[in-house]
Amino acid sequence: MWRRVANTTLAGINILYCAIWAVTRLKIRLPVAEKFDVAVDYIFDTSDDGLCKEVMPHRSVLLVGRKTAPSFNRLPEELQALPRCSTTEGHVAVLQAPGLVINAIADIVRIWRASSNTDTVLFLALVALPLKNLRCRAFFDRYHIGIYWGRDPYNAEHVLRHHHLHRTGGISWAVFQGYPSYAALYPHFRYLNFDRYYMMTPCFFDGPVRMHWPESMEVKSIEAFCATRDEYERRFEPRAHDILFMSSIWTGQPEFVSAIRIVAQAFPDRKIFVQTKRGFAATPAGHQFAADAVALAPNVVLSKELPYDLFVRSRYSVSDPSTVIFEAIQFGNYSFVFDIPDAQKSGVHRLIEGFSVTSGEEIVKRIKGIESGVEPFPIERFQSFIQLDGEHFLDTIRQDLGIDPKRMPQPIWCEGASLVQDMPSDN
Repeated sequence: MWRRVANTTLAGINILYCAIWAVTRLKIRLPVAEKFDVAVDYIFDTSDDGLCKEVMPHRSVLLVGRKTAPSFNRLPEELQALPRCSTTEGHVAVLQAPGLVINAIADIVRIWRASSNTDTVLFLALVALPLKNLRCRAFFDRYHIGIYWGRDPYNAEHVLRHHHLHRTGGISWAVFQGYPSYAALYPHFRYLNFDRYYMMTPCFFDGPVRMHWPESMEVKSIEAFCATRDEYERRFEPRAHDILFMSSIWTGQPEFVSAIRIVAQAFPDRKIFVQTKRGFAATPAGHQFAADAVALAPNVVLSKELPYDLFVRSRYSVSDPSTVIFEAIQFGNYSFVFDIPDAQKSGVHRLIEGFSVTSGEEIVKRIKGIESGVEPFPIERFQSFIQLDGEHFLDTIRQDLGIDPKRMPQPIWCEGASLVQDMPSDN
């Protein structure tokens, strides 16, 4: 009973809010829409900064913040001249307002009738959709966008946005820069609706996830999304045979710590870099892991450098399930996922034969097999899972926008062998 009362109250609040919001955005008649070639769902990601810098000399760009009054204080200096707005700054014509508000109220009533006994948290997400749809319509009545660059595949808003983009002649693009590392199924990626979706690892979404995607959505494979051009160009630098361990969810796990120790002792003449993802390094488990790692062997080196900097200082990479391990392969590293089956019941990385390792002894064996030629790194098994054409992500986007690429693709893998020059460890 109390749940129904709470949900009824929320429905009433949303009805009132729809009416009030529409009044605050009224225009006697809609002015001529402002047109932009590209709008960016701006979340202060440095990768988006790079995208804007590449596109803005050739196309008109609008930065769109998600909050009512987004703060662009941290905007890089190069982007300060770009126009910006929020998703709530749309326009509603006086003559259209009554009909739009009535439609929103009708939708809220329908949601209430169907879901008034639903868990209140879920009901709140449902009952807010009509207001979001009203805001979305008003936004695209004010701004006519050619391509909207979205960063919210996990939000229902992108589905609403897709509809209103098409209504005004635009299309929707988005990117997923990782892979489903923690589980085989991610429910929030099941229902997507973009015109083009850039992904590092699209094959991992085949089956029960991809079957729900619209047939009209083009899925395009890409190389590492977060690597800058300068970081990407360093792939061909000569490097030592040192070994890089990267940790996040396995930070502090005894099996992972043991593997580092075994590898460090097996290769005493090489540096064993240990890098922990920032959010995990700051935890008590992360502090203890760092202390334990240093004590394992004199050749273990803790590092706070970014993975892209460490890729080019090492020849081998080992990581718990994480996007960085695929990026390491794209950077020319012989790479392995450290798997703990008792801790992770399912993982799509297991689809690639020879990718997973479960102990330090197995890592040592694999490294020695690669160096002796007895067991070469099976790069051909990865070619159907990740993009290895050597084209920087920004050049992919440039070409899709009709802009010439800055550099032609430079593959780092060829006929099963890395093109990066090997050199002895400087240890």
